[in-house]
Formats: sequence, structure tokens, C-alpha cells
Amino acid sequence: MLVDCAGLGHYMPFLDLPPANAEELIRLNVLAPVRMIRAVLPHMVARGEGAVISTSSLLAFSGSVDMPILPKRAIYASTKAFTLTFAQLVAAEVRDTGVKVVVVCPGQVKTEFHSRQGIDLSQSPRMEPEHVVQASLVALDRGEIVCIPALDDRSVLEDHARADLNLMMVGRKVSLADRYEAKDSTSSTAP
Repeated sequence: MLVDCAGLGHYMPFLDLPPANAEELIRLNVLAPVRMIRAVLPHMVARGEGAVISTSSLLAFSGSVDMPILPKRAIYASTKAFTLTFAQLVAAEVRDTGVKVVVVCPGQVKTEFHSRQGIDLSQSPRMEPEHVVQASLVALDRGEIVCIPALDDRSVLEDHARADLNLMMVGRKVSLADRYEAKDSTSSTAP
């Protein structure tokens, strides 16, 4: 079993994030998991068994969410979105090999992750690390690919997957969407 759970945040506005810190996030959150998973997966597939648990974040889903309570996170959330997508696609590729892949997307967890960045969440509700581990292992046992430890209603995730599919199906359409058709000069230019 491979468990990828390294963590680094560097929360700050993109324009304030030093390039070296951005690259560090990308190396740790993208390149390292790809290399680790690539190193172990062929051996797992050859044996016909194995498991990979990769750690993403609920922030992987936050690209369209603009809420003041969320941290500035352009690079961090983008790398976690990569982790989510990468794990889902690798899971599909190895589906019939005896190897299971789970990507866990927790919210705030009671670890030193935030305090090491100077963020005090001592008064914020946070999940216990043991609960994240338990959810990951249960998801692995059930064959779930995406594990969101605090999500009671799995239909929310299923709705998200259906929305993704609907967006992807638009790619089969070859005509320009009506909303992008040129209008005459007398029409409104409101967004």
C-alpha cells in the first residue's frame, strides 16, 4: 500500500507567492505523488493486488467558489485538483487489475498543517486525523474512488460527477453555442 499524504500550503495571493514557493508546492503536491505512484503501480499490477491512497483536499473543488473565509489558494487548490483528477483517472486505468486507488478529500483536519503557516484554527471545527484515516480505509474497502470524510450524502458527489459528464458531452457538439453567436449592434452588451 502506498499512502501519499504530504502537506504544504503556502496560502497567499498568487501575485504575492514567491515563484520558488509555487514551484515547491507543485513539486510536493503534483510531481512527488506522480513519481511515487508510477514507481509502485507496475509492481502492484503485476502482483494483481495493491492499494494507493492519495490525499487531496476539499479545496480541490473550490475553483469556482469565491468566499472570503477561504484562503488565497490559486496554486494549492490547483495542485489538489490535479491530485483528485489524477487519482480518478489512474483508478479507472487499473480498475480490473486488483489494484485499488482512493483519493481522500478532507476539509480542515486537526494537525499542525495550518499552524506551521501561522494560521490559528484552534477555535475552528476540525476533523480528527484518525477519522480521515478511517474514512480512507472504509472507502478503499468499498471500492470508492473519491472519499470525502465529512460527506454524509453521497448523492452530492454523484451530482458533481453527472455535471462533469454533462460538460464533457458538450465537446461532441461542433456548432457554436447560441450564447456566443454574434448579435447585431443594437442588442444589449450586458454580461
